[in-house]
Amino acid sequence: MAVKILSNLAVSIFCRNVQMLISAGIDSEEAVGLLGDDAAQNDFQDAARDIQKRMLTGTPVLSEAMRESGYFPQHACSMLAAGEKTGKSESVLGSLADYYENRDRLSRKLRSAVIYPLVLLMLTAAILVLLLARVLPVFTGVYRSLAGGLTTSAYIYLRIAYVVGGIALVAAIIVILLLLAAFGAARNPKAREDMVGLLVKFPPARNAIEKLSLSSFTSVLHLFVASGADVDTSISAAEELVTDPGMRKRVEAVRTHMKEDNVGLSTAIYDKGLFEPLYARLFISAVRSGQTERMLGKLANDFGLEADEAVDSLIDSIEPIISAFLTLAVGIVLLSTMIPLIGILGAV
Repeated sequence: MAVKILSNLAVSIFCRNVQMLISAGIDSEEAVGLLGDDAAQNDFQDAARDIQKRMLTGTPVLSEAMRESGYFPQHACSMLAAGEKTGKSESVLGSLADYYENRDRLSRKLRSAVIYPLVLLMLTAAILVLLLARVLPVFTGVYRSLAGGLTTSAYIYLRIAYVVGGIALVAAIIVILLLLAAFGAARNPKAREDMVGLLVKFPPARNAIEKLSLSSFTSVLHLFVASGADVDTSISAAEELVTDPGMRKRVEAVRTHMKEDNVGLSTAIYDKGLFEPLYARLFISAVRSGQTERMLGKLANDFGLEADEAVDSLIDSIEPIISAFLTLAVGIVLLSTMIPLIGILGAV
């Protein structure tokens, strides 16, 4: 039976606990067993017990047992495997815990960025349906009874109300469907990549997506380099996690430049503009002074903060746009409905 990959938070907790237990002098097999015994009955416990069983029955290496269990992302297993080969298992587990904790925090933030406008738009759609289906027909009947029929001006204003309300309702439904599709796409890598490619064309979201992609790429690159993997393996693995098509092309250009022109990673990043010039020069200086791993960690942190700010800015810009849309649409419908009544009352 196929198993479900653990959530980012569960992967982070697993790596953090195993790291702490190994630091306390407990071997990885016993550490995983303790997690399985102490955890509640859920996927996390199933994963820990499955890994312990595999380690007891022929797969003594933790990374291989994690890979075979199917509960963990493949790149996490690859990073740990590289760390095991270089004797850095403990530090890699800690880095993986930080990485997946940050991914979980960002995922929750992105979910809130979708849920909030989704709720507002559903409220907008409900109000517009009520106005178009219940309120406008009542006023139309009232105007007919008061004036013995619809006057030309009343007819025009009511048509405006129906047209504006209908357009706003259709627009709200389309955006609601897109947001629901985004929820569904988040669970499918291919659909998620297609959705990101679509969102990049939307100017307000482009900056946030580019910064998120750069942050993700740099974080994974740092993890692989810290685990002792070679540069080519590191950049190839990091590229696989980039969902932004534009960013992926830039990373591919860096790889091609390294192979064809025989230049180092820092030089290729600078030449192809993957990092901003200031960051790229800092990275070149760090590589020359033997501080590649440290600088990648700092850059990953800086890019992560910039990505958070970009996402926060995007979320903050959504609320006034939707509020203005709701106010304008409903306001025009109500105003167009009331103006004929004002004219009738003024003539009495």
